[in-house]
Amino acid sequence: MIVTIMPIPQSLANALLAGLPAQIGLFASIARWPLAPWPL
Repeated sequence: MIVTIMPIPQSLANALLAGLPAQIGLFASIARWPLAPWPL
């Protein structure tokens, strides 16, 4: 559960630090969701 939820605020913060819109960070976190079960 944490693997799925934690990247959302982290991606938003990284996008804002890079000077990009928050939507880009949100899209980046959603694009990683299919990879979330990989470590399991």
